Amino acid sequence: MARTYATITLVLLMLVALAACRTPESPARQAADDEAVTAQVKKMLLNNETTRGLDIGVETSRGVVTLTGTVDNEEQRTKAALVASSVGGCRQVNNLLRLRQ
Repeated sequence: MARTYATITLVLLMLVALAACRTPESPARQAADDEAVTAQVKKMLLNNETTRGLDIGVETSRGVVTLTGTVDNEEQRTKAALVASSVGGCRQVNNLLRLRQ
């Protein structure tokens, strides 16, 4: 019985040690990931019937995609955000698109 507790304790300590050793993502890796997300969002916006041809700015920082620019209607604004949020690596979308007046 004491041996079982010792084994469990040892396993738990090893798991804690491994978790503590996990290194955070490097800034260079994060930047590369953000660039890939930005490129994929732009590609998908160009390939989408509703958003094709619109001048939509896309920037990504730590997985947060920010959309900027002006669109003609709410459908385009909403669709752009949906397209961006569907991209792998996108954690959040800041939809700063404005409606043309």
